[in-house]
Amino acid sequence: MIIPLLHYGNSEIFVPICDIGIIIPVFRDTKKFTKTVHSISVIQIKFEEINKRINDLQKQRYRDYQKWVLVKCNNAWKSFDNQKVFVDSQAKEMFEENEIVKIDQTLLTPEVSSVLNFVLGKILNGLPGAAIFDLESKMAHTPKRGLGDF
Repeated sequence: MIIPLLHYGNSEIFVPICDIGIIIPVFRDTKKFTKTVHSISVIQIKFEEINKRINDLQKQRYRDYQKWVLVKCNNAWKSFDNQKVFVDSQAKEMFEENEIVKIDQTLLTPEVSSVLNFVLGKILNGLPGAAIFDLESKMAHTPKRGLGDF
């Protein structure tokens, strides 16, 4: 079944309705059809370029987040390693100062997560249970930095 859709200049555009209900434009004037197909191809290429750019930016944000976490872990490790005696008040200060509490562990690669867990384990290992609980609670309740921050 073919029904006229509209008039475009001297040519009429017809729309056949397929068995599955899809509407496909058909042009009497092949020049206009060729221009339309070319325009659609150009638009499709532009969308693909835009999508590729968006994906590249998302990957870069993810890499930047991993680098940020590694820098924070390195700074926290240096602070911890330079201390002869390490008490819970120093641990709390270091967690806040190095933004360890703001790290969203769900965004980490396995390798970066391993580094963070190593640093956390070393720092928390020498603290009393109440201090560990306080620090872990603070980490759980502190708003995290996300990929949108990078």
